[in-house]
Amino acid sequence: MAKPLCSIAALAQSLGKSEQDLNLIYAIDRASARFRAAVGHNVTKETKTLILDPPAGETLLLPVKGLAELSVKLGGIKLEHVTYSPRTGALRRYGGWGTELGTIEVTFTAGSDEVPADIEDAVAEQAASIYATLSTPGVQQISQGVRSITFGTASTVGTTQRWTEAVERHRLDGQGIL
Repeated sequence: MAKPLCSIAALAQSLGKSEQDLNLIYAIDRASARFRAAVGHNVTKETKTLILDPPAGETLLLPVKGLAELSVKLGGIKLEHVTYSPRTGALRRYGGWGTELGTIEVTFTAGSDEVPADIEDAVAEQAASIYATLSTPGVQQISQGVRSITFGTASTVGTTQRWTEAVERHRLDGQGIL
């Protein structure tokens, strides 16, 4: 399980709940996963290796920006002469990348050591909303005598302005900055 994007202790205290409350832990896990999916990256520091196919030209766009460490291999051989743009996530190799599929191996470390405050706040709000939904389930079945009616409950959790702004600031589509 990935590191939560908000403090379990702080949210438990603000809701008057236990840090061991399984619904609270689940809500924080779900809110963190939703935020990561919305922004397209892990947020917290991680090291990852990708196997990529070569682009048509000299520039390969990585699915991440703001790398702390970068290592590139082509056909198993470490490349020393590549240019990386932290602003765009572009990796350039003069002369191209070849034509064989699956021959580019990129290992990188990216993300923050600490969760930015705006992300922590947005995820805490979302987790509180998910927790409230889990804590108050809807009516699923009504029985009277031999008759019974069962219905599905579809509880949804919306997003707040704080969530929308944090996603906009941190997403990886050229709008956010890592």
